[in-house]
Amino acid sequence: MKQFIFAVALGLLVNLPLLAAPNYVIKIDGMTCQYCAHNVKKRLKKLEGVEKVEVDQEKGTATLVVKAGTSLTDEVLKKTIAEAGYNYRGIVNKPE
Repeated sequence: MKQFIFAVALGLLVNLPLLAAPNYVIKIDGMTCQYCAHNVKKRLKKLEGVEKVEVDQEKGTATLVVKAGTSLTDEVLKKTIAEAGYNYRGIVNKPE
């Protein structure tokens, strides 16, 4: 039992930096299928400092986990989303 608790605690500690990582949530229009979401995700992951991307096609949002100190501008995000063929509507949430 002690080994199990230790393994769970260790797993939480290893993932702690990801849980505390800065997140951007952006609004995107025009995604109508899973391919759309995949295309957006693939392009956003190429941005410098982006560690993880989750795209919700139904809600029209993308959540980006970025490295500490990374700052993404509206211009960069708008260009990236436009190149993917969709409409960037702005940042809903960004790290402080």
